[in-house]
Amino acid sequence: GWVRRLDPGYDGFFEDHHHLHPLVDPAQPFVVLELHTELFPDTGAFALDADRLRTHAERCTDPGLPALLPSRIHAILYSALHFSWSHQLEMGTWRMLLDMQHLLDGSVDEDALVAEAVATRAATSLYWPLRLARSLADVDVSDTLLHRLAPKRSGIVLASIERHFTSMLFHDDTTRCPSARLERKLWEWAIEPERSGHGESRPWRTGDRFGEANRAVQPAQRYTQVESETGLRASRFVQLLRYVRVLSGTHAKR
Repeated sequence: GWVRRLDPGYDGFFEDHHHLHPLVDPAQPFVVLELHTELFPDTGAFALDADRLRTHAERCTDPGLPALLPSRIHAILYSALHFSWSHQLEMGTWRMLLDMQHLLDGSVDEDALVAEAVATRAATSLYWPLRLARSLADVDVSDTLLHRLAPKRSGIVLASIERHFTSMLFHDDTTRCPSARLERKLWEWAIEPERSGHGESRPWRTGDRFGEANRAVQPAQRYTQVESETGLRASRFVQLLRYVRVLSGTHAKR
């Protein structure tokens, strides 16, 4: 049967998390089941919750499956927001791209999609998955749709932000962002949380809390410092200069 994936030491973290302890089947340990009590860790970030999904849900047409399914609009929004907010536009990219390929098949009412995104404070969080789906997976997303959802940034800045999130797909030290602080700042430039109505909510606060729980459960790791402080600073400076080339689009040029 299903068993908890994590140590009981994480109980405190999951007490007010948006899903219960992840469960795994020992026979299929790579399949993880998460039972959600809310859609997102921070319920105040978006005006999209389970009640709103149920209100617009569609009844499954299979008589053997008496269930409600999210509307096409809400399925797109949830997939996008899960990627943009819960995973900070970094994790689960390929799953999101597959979702968009299936959900954006040309029959979506763009006016209704934009209206619901704006009403739920999700416009910029929807913009980036759609833009990445078009550029990385050739999903049919119109210029008009992107324009209506876009953050208030110049085309040059938006292109640089796109290069940043594209670079995060690949575990290559020469192209990945070398600074956690810069990663968070670029995410804020992308999502514009305050202008979008998210207030002080930020997705990494959940990750920070999990990190605290993880440090309490896991034995402390000891590392030997092999570089001098001056050498370490110089190395980070070089990495940052290299990453500026990635953002500017000159990294791959000869």
